[in-house]
Amino acid sequence: MNFIGKIFVVFIFIMSIIFMTLAAVVYSTHRDWQAKANTAQTQLTQAQNRLSQKESEFERLQSELEAQREAALQQVRKLESERDVLAGRTTNLQREVDDLRGEWTEATAAVASTQQSINNTTEENQQLRGDIRVALNETDEAINRALAATDELHQAQRQLENTIEQRTSLLAQVGEMTSVMEAEGLDPSATMDDVTPRVDGVVTGVARRGSTILIQVSIGEDDGLRKGHTVEIFRGTRYLGRAEILSTEPDRAIGRIDPRFQEGRIQESDRVATRLNLG
Repeated sequence: MNFIGKIFVVFIFIMSIIFMTLAAVVYSTHRDWQAKANTAQTQLTQAQNRLSQKESEFERLQSELEAQREAALQQVRKLESERDVLAGRTTNLQREVDDLRGEWTEATAAVASTQQSINNTTEENQQLRGDIRVALNETDEAINRALAATDELHQAQRQLENTIEQRTSLLAQVGEMTSVMEAEGLDPSATMDDVTPRVDGVVTGVARRGSTILIQVSIGEDDGLRKGHTVEIFRGTRYLGRAEILSTEPDRAIGRIDPRFQEGRIQESDRVATRLNLG
């Protein structure tokens, strides 16, 4: 007997108790036994009918349950078959996983070895880069020194060329100046103090001391006039004489008339010049 049959048995037992209770109540109350008996009979009939319905429903449910159980068993058998297939696949996959683990272990060892090689190579590369950097710096310094030396050489060459050009120009100027000085009656080898500059001025004062005539002129040391130089005296185009410079100051000088060259009376405002040009 299954669970549902047991339920119905319990249900019938409970109903029997109920009916017995009702009978006891009817008996104790002495009220309308027949009506209550009929009612009880009716209720019993109804209960039996319900019980029959329940038994029919129980049988239907049991049939459905058996059918579901059979379907479930078929599903279980199908699942067991699939489980066996999956187990076979799992075994194969496990074998492949083991193979892959072995390959992974070998690959890991190879990677570790490769990484060590890479680290060693990296260290060597860093060392080589350092050496190359040092060599490049030394090369750059050498190139910079060579460039600096080349620039200095070029500058020296340009200076030498400029010096040669200047020397050539100066030699040409010296030749021209020598020709001019010789044409003017000057000694090219004389010093600056020996050469009388080309300046002119006026007589600013005349004084006589016995037979000596002294003059003061408006040109002096700042104009290049020195003691011992001579100046020519003239008025317009008339030559009056020559004076030898006795002393100089920045803006004036004192001279003595050379009587050998005097050709007229000398007075203030007469013109004086170191080089006579009456043209």
